[in-house]
Formats: sequence, structure tokens, C-alpha cells
Amino acid sequence: MIDDPLTKGSDPSSKVVGRAQGMYGFSGQDDLSLIAVVSYVFTDEKLKNGSSLGVVSSNPILINRVRELAVVGGTGSFCFASEFAQIKTLFFNLTTGDTIVEYNIMAKMSCAIVLIVWIAMAAIAESKFEEVKNWKDNLSLGEEKMTKLHFYFHDILSGKKPSAIRIAQGKDTDKSPTFFGVLMMADDALTEGPEPTSKLIGRAQGLYGSAGQDSLGLIMSMSFGFTEGVYNGSTLSVLGRNAAMKPVREMPIVGGTGVFQLARGNAVARTHWFDGTTGDAIVEYNVTVLHY
Repeated sequence: MIDDPLTKGSDPSSKVVGRAQGMYGFSGQDDLSLIAVVSYVFTDEKLKNGSSLGVVSSNPILINRVRELAVVGGTGSFCFASEFAQIKTLFFNLTTGDTIVEYNIMAKMSCAIVLIVWIAMAAIAESKFEEVKNWKDNLSLGEEKMTKLHFYFHDILSGKKPSAIRIAQGKDTDKSPTFFGVLMMADDALTEGPEPTSKLIGRAQGLYGSAGQDSLGLIMSMSFGFTEGVYNGSTLSVLGRNAAMKPVREMPIVGGTGVFQLARGNAVARTHWFDGTTGDAIVEYNVTVLHY
């Protein structure tokens, strides 16, 4: 759980312009990836005092020098915001884990007005890294596209190397018929076909927990990261309720990165196979997204 200052410059004594509040956790088994669920709340008049931006995204901190996070919403002046944040680590202390990260956020927003505008904002420091020095000027919406994806999600709780593990629970979780209060961290394989040996096309990393007391309802905050073809390096963010016992259920796609910048859409899930003893499951997904 975090409550980190946002400053105008990279120096810790620089002017505070807001705070990053939320949570992040390690969601990769074979790589150092974080799942971030964070609200950036601004307190400076020039940065829309009282307004906030929400991020639900994976953060591959040691894989990419510059990486993208999905901005999935906002409040105040950033109402209906959607886009992405490009970030770079400026300082990291290997002993303490202390970090200073540079953010550049582009947010498309409209709130109680017809006009949609673009804003460019450095939440921690002005852009200094060469890889993205011109991205704000060159960024344009272009033509909206629709993409349909089909894949299988392997959620494995059993064996020597499970892909989902229990990280927290309530005091009465084990007495609940729905395991109400259990929280899981997942790094689940996404494959072309339902077989565990089918071609790997990505991974679903993030959190899900049991949020229903009388019926099984999972709240999911996950990033689907793709590793194949034109979608390699792109992600889709899912945030919503998964009525896991229903034959077919629907969850919202609230953002994306890479090819899927400004993504919105839905994911339709159907359980392909479930082991009632271990809890292992293979779920078929049909995803439809609009993006630029």
C-alpha cells in the first residue's frame, strides 16, 4: 500500500503537486513485473487541484527502460479521462528499494463539456529521456479501430509452481462458502488453444478476490500482456466483477497500452474446464476492443 508524493522536479525537496495513493504487488513469476492500482491525486492549482487520474496496469520495471501504464479514468477536471502514462526510473536504491520515477501522462478527457482536449503533464519531472522526447508532439488520435481477440486463460492453483497464489484473506474466509475476503495474485498463461501445451501468446497478471458473501463473485484487477505478433508488448486492463459460476460472463476493458492505447471494450469469459478439488480452471475469452 502506498502514499507517495508527486513532485514537480526529481529532487525530493521539489514542490509537491500531489500524491499517488493505492497499491501495487509483484505479479510476475519469471520476470519482475508489478500490477499497479493507483490514484494520482493533484493538489497544485496548475495541475487541477482536487482532480485525480486512475491507473490499472502492469509495470515491467526491469524489462523496459521506458514503459507504459494504462490510465483508465479520472475525477474533477479529468472526468472520463483515458490514455496512458509513459514512465522511466530516474533513481533506484537497491538496498532500500527507494525509487524516483519520471512520469509523462497524456489524458484524453471530457467532463460536462462537448469539447475534448489533450493535456500534457509531467507529474514528477520534465521529460529528459531521449526515447520519448517528441512523443507528445507527434501523438495523434488517428482512426478508431476494432480488434477482436480469442484466447484461453489458465488459472492454476495446484502443483509445485501454481500460477495464482493466496496473498491475503479475512478472519472468517475459510468458513465462508464463497471464500469471501480471499485475495489472490496471479501470473496466468494466455494461450491460443485450451491445452496447457498450446502456444503461449501472453500472460494475465494482477489481483482477483472473492467479493460475494452469498454467491461467488470475483473482483478482478488484471493486465493482459501480449507477447506475440503485432500485439507484442501491448496490454489490456480489466477491472470488474466476474460472476465465475455463470456459464458466460462479461467484464469491462478499461484501458490499454501499446497497440491498445485508449482501449475500451469488453471481455466475454466462459469456463472451458474446472477442477472442483484443486480450483484449477481454464477459461475461454473473447475480447472486443476499440482503440486508436
